[in-house]
Amino acid sequence: SLDYKPTPRLSFSSEGAYIIDNRRDDQVDETGVVFENVERKRWEGLVAADYKLSELAAVNLFGRYENDDYEDRQQRSGFSDLETKGGGLGYTHLLPVFQRPTYFRLNAGYFNFDYDTAETDYYYLTMGASAEISEKYAIVIEAGPRYTDSDYDVARREDGRVVIGEENASNWGGNGLVNLVYTGEKTNWELALSRDVTASSGETQTVEQTELKLDLNNRWTWEWSTHLLLRYFYKSSDRDNSEAGDIDEDTLVFQPRVRY
Repeated sequence: SLDYKPTPRLSFSSEGAYIIDNRRDDQVDETGVVFENVERKRWEGLVAADYKLSELAAVNLFGRYENDDYEDRQQRSGFSDLETKGGGLGYTHLLPVFQRPTYFRLNAGYFNFDYDTAETDYYYLTMGASAEISEKYAIVIEAGPRYTDSDYDVARREDGRVVIGEENASNWGGNGLVNLVYTGEKTNWELALSRDVTASSGETQTVEQTELKLDLNNRWTWEWSTHLLLRYFYKSSDRDNSEAGDIDEDTLVFQPRVRY
């Protein structure tokens, strides 16, 4: 990772990684997906820039690239390579409407998800606000439209044999996020509900994902602390006659931890 701030108003950041692993829980925290023990090679990179237009307004720009390569994917059905590329633009503006800091938020972006048998272009726009309700509570609310355009392989039977063709599907929908954060002296927690389009690595297509998350931390003494992470994922996608088929699944992630 590398961060650079040439002026008080302008800052740049970047990070990258090359990872080889065989872990079943690679994506449990992010997408709820659990795999078999299969080797995955991943390239990932992120570049971002932030610029303060004034004391009240700022813009940020980012670009992201990921490439996942699974070993022996032909012998393991369901493990599909994925290349992700895209970026977004954000704008925040301080609103002098309350005594505590309140920001207007505007975000727009585009991503291309390229699987072995499907490719999806994803566009989104969200508007909302973030505010400090009190010294301990903060909230973020965002919502807006999104659009996906997908090309995917379909299997048809013609003259007694199976033929692989290609179909196109486009879909309008909505994205949203509600995030409530509590920061206390010994207890911190975050409760969030979101809906978005995601592309889980190793699967065969993008999905509409609804997620409910609870992240709870408590320090009992100076030496002892506990952490509880609960995440519920619901993923759905309709692909008639495609090799991937329809997706309709939910996952519950439960991770308790003790730290000494």
